[in-house]
Amino acid sequence: MQSIDGQGFIKNLRRWLEPLLVPVLAILTAVIVGGVIIKSVGGDPIAAYRGLLQGAFGTRKALSETTVWATPYIFAGLAVAFAFKGGLFNIGAEGQLAFGAVTAALIGYAMPHWLNTDIPAYIHFVLALLVAGLIWWLLWKTTLGFEIRTVGANPDAAKYAGINVKRIIIITMAISGLLAGLAGAIEVTALNYRHELGFAVGYGFDAIAIALLGKTNPFGVVLAAILFGAMRNGGTRMQFLTQIPVDIISVIQALILLFVAADAIIRFIYRIRVREERVVLTRGWGG
Repeated sequence: MQSIDGQGFIKNLRRWLEPLLVPVLAILTAVIVGGVIIKSVGGDPIAAYRGLLQGAFGTRKALSETTVWATPYIFAGLAVAFAFKGGLFNIGAEGQLAFGAVTAALIGYAMPHWLNTDIPAYIHFVLALLVAGLIWWLLWKTTLGFEIRTVGANPDAAKYAGINVKRIIIITMAISGLLAGLAGAIEVTALNYRHELGFAVGYGFDAIAIALLGKTNPFGVVLAAILFGAMRNGGTRMQFLTQIPVDIISVIQALILLFVAADAIIRFIYRIRVREERVVLTRGWGG
């Protein structure tokens, strides 16, 4: 009995870890290629990455700033990933984010002065984690989530099964837009504390890479968002220590996206076999 339980644990652990293999190797490969690029321009890759880590996680303040950067990424990444689950590609997340930022600024301006108090960056980050958990619960533990995933997998089969496909598409895009709007609101209330002229930070477009890197899983999106937030926050420290242009961060992010999107490259490099994949949908509390 213990042997069976042990085998079951190993099987479940392997099932959880296998989806992480390609993204982790994609990140590792992007870091290696980025190091080669840094070396080719006369920089020190070890010093550069050391500065990046110090700037992202080296102090309590650095860690706080990383969570501040990661929080809008989480919301924006969840927006794109949620749309993906419904078989939709939300390329308007940047505009939805901007609308959320404007709305937050208007509400803040209209509020009485005594209500305009600052809230710790960790509160917003915790809120983002809670929302990620809520989205996971919605997708995997509710009838609505089952319908969204069914439509995303095969809209014709969903229609045949009696699901109102048009209704599900509208609901999916509405929730996706709401999440993107929350990213903009967080950007105003937690990062800039105001709405700046020409507000456009690229979160909506980075969110596509984050959703892909996180394999459209809400918890995977959180990890990918933290990675992107860390790179964005630690880039300044890296540039200060090594005089390497901070644009190298964009290069590394682009490489990560390339290797994740074209995972055949990673599978070829590391000789990873492609397992037969099947779309399995579960309903209700069954998992």
